[in-house]
Amino acid sequence: MIPVMLKMKNFLSYEDEEFDFRKITNATVVGNNGAGKSSFCTDAITWALYGRGSRGDANTNDNYVTTGAESCCVEFTFESNESLYKVVRSFNIRKAKSALNLFTINADGDEIPLSVGKTRETQKYIEKNILHMTFETFVASSMVFQNQSDEFTNGMSDMERKEALISILDVDGWSKIQKKATEDIAKLKGEIALEENNISHFEQAIAQKADQLAKKADLEKELAKLQTQKAEQNKVVEANQAKVFQLQEIDKQIESMGEQENTLSKSIASNQESLAFQQTNVNTNNASIQDYREKMGKEQKILDHKADIEKAAVEEADITAQIEKQNQNKMLILQKENELVKIKQDGLAWQNNITNQISALDINISNAEKQAEALKKVPCSTNPQLVSSCLFLSMANQAAQQLQGLYEKRQALKAQIMENPNLPKMQQVKAELESMNFDETVVKQLQVRYNEIHPYAVLKPRLDAATDTINGYLEIINTLENNIAQSKKQIESIKVQIEKQNSDLFNVKAKYNELVGSRTNIDATLKEYYLAKNELAIIENREKEIHAAIASAETILKQIEDAEKQVKDTESAIQSKREELQTVQIMQDACSKKAGVPALIVENAVPELESIANKVLENMMDGRLQIRLDTQVETKSNTVKEVLRITVLDDGYERKYETYSGAEKFVVDLALRIAMSKFLSRRAGASVQLFVLDEGVSCADEENRGEILEAIRSISGEFAKVLFVTHIEEMKDCLDGKISVTKDSSGSHIKIID
Repeated sequence: MIPVMLKMKNFLSYEDEEFDFRKITNATVVGNNGAGKSSFCTDAITWALYGRGSRGDANTNDNYVTTGAESCCVEFTFESNESLYKVVRSFNIRKAKSALNLFTINADGDEIPLSVGKTRETQKYIEKNILHMTFETFVASSMVFQNQSDEFTNGMSDMERKEALISILDVDGWSKIQKKATEDIAKLKGEIALEENNISHFEQAIAQKADQLAKKADLEKELAKLQTQKAEQNKVVEANQAKVFQLQEIDKQIESMGEQENTLSKSIASNQESLAFQQTNVNTNNASIQDYREKMGKEQKILDHKADIEKAAVEEADITAQIEKQNQNKMLILQKENELVKIKQDGLAWQNNITNQISALDINISNAEKQAEALKKVPCSTNPQLVSSCLFLSMANQAAQQLQGLYEKRQALKAQIMENPNLPKMQQVKAELESMNFDETVVKQLQVRYNEIHPYAVLKPRLDAATDTINGYLEIINTLENNIAQSKKQIESIKVQIEKQNSDLFNVKAKYNELVGSRTNIDATLKEYYLAKNELAIIENREKEIHAAIASAETILKQIEDAEKQVKDTESAIQSKREELQTVQIMQDACSKKAGVPALIVENAVPELESIANKVLENMMDGRLQIRLDTQVETKSNTVKEVLRITVLDDGYERKYETYSGAEKFVVDLALRIAMSKFLSRRAGASVQLFVLDEGVSCADEENRGEILEAIRSISGEFAKVLFVTHIEEMKDCLDGKISVTKDSSGSHIKIID
């Protein structure tokens, strides 16, 4: 895979940027921290090809969208196996939807779609048919990230190093197969144990076979004996069958006679009830006639006293009117008496008011007379000037002037007493009371007379209806007498029926007794028949029990037969599962990291890795440094331990890796990573001609910087495109080209510096 063109839109810090890889073969990538160097060299490429990068996978796609943007898109054009391809991957935050499109570009520059179905299918096509490697293999083959160049040497034990190599070689699939094999082994062992347990249950059932066969034979013998006994009893039954038929016919006649007797008895009882009912009806109607005749007598008596009743009714009406008039007068008198009391109270209140006013005037007159008397006793009272200036004289003079008015007012009030406005009203009410007439004695006399005539007067309504009532009673009596005549006729008819039914009942009872007597004679001869029938019933019941027991035994024997077959089938299944278990156990061993296929893959990979690394070192160090990779070492207990030990040879002499300078360590680390890259590419059946070294020379100082620069320059001969990301000023010009990455308010920008 050789990169050709990269376009980024709203991807991380790049708003709208593109880069043409055809303009460089190897170049340093320089720029300030955070400018977007790694986003351009690694994330944009891996996200376009695999939908993954340093910010996560498809579940975190929104991490790759520029802040404030709604979507991002990366177009990556690359060459693979002499064909040109273009991958376009995008993601929309609002819709939470990603899209992946694949094109092949022909010689005329036409883009021909290669997308197959959904995004997942297109992704599989890219990995399997074009790149021939997974994301992990691609990254391990083409990119060395910050602080990862020494991942196989520094800070890792020999055993950890081998585990890391197994992981990078992507042989974890064998671990998954081994895990599945382990699960299958446990499952098969459980199934075998279950089948063996089933055989144990089947064998318990099979153990009953002899007992069930013997039981069935005994039952069949007993059944044969019963059939012989049954034949003998059937002969007895057949010999007495005629008598049984005769007895059955007698029983039918007896049953018929019994039904006739029951019917006649019920009919007689019913007729007797009807007879009693009709007799009761006659008695009831006679009593009703007697009652109505008594009522007619009472009505006739009322007619006999017609004149007295009519006179009493007229007199009662007159007395009632007189009593009502007296009661009305009594109520009016009470009302007037109450009115007179009220008028007297009002007159007294009016008189008391005038009297109180006169008393108050008397007091005022008395006080005024005393003050006016002082004028006569004082000599200066005749002097007008003194009178006006002296308060005492002024008050006395004023009192003298008011006396005449007070006298007049008192005289008017005294005259008013004689003119009480309530007196005319009181005289009028008294006159009305005197004109009203109420005599309690007269009322009592009227009430006595009323009580005397009321019993006669109250009969007036009945007197008016007495004739019609008597005629109604006569009609009712006539109807009742007709009912009595009908009931008597029915009584005679019912008596005739009862007499005939009693005669018939007597004859039926006689016939019934005759039949019962004849049955008794026959019944004595059928004892043997019924004993035989009873014995047959016992035999047949036992036959049913034996048949059921034989059927049960046959069912159990069938189950035993099935169990025997199940044992054979289960033993065959167990053998098959054991053979499968043996195969799966072989598969489990074959997937072991210590002695299985993964170990063989590592063993086969190590010599090739060692050879490639040494060729790289040959170019870098002119053959002074070499490495040896050992996968097994002998322990103190004389056992072999699986490891990946790196031994550095300096001009053929072994020397510990830790004793080398930073530059020498970097060269060894870089050679191993390049060897890993080339090995993984070959193993995947693809060629990745891109190598990105991202900030991997933290060990560089003035003393060893020259060796590191030479090592980096030597890489350019190993790959078609080499990008070296660095922030060290002295190393920015170590490769043929230089790419500057800057960032401003409009995002990050890429520029090739000539």
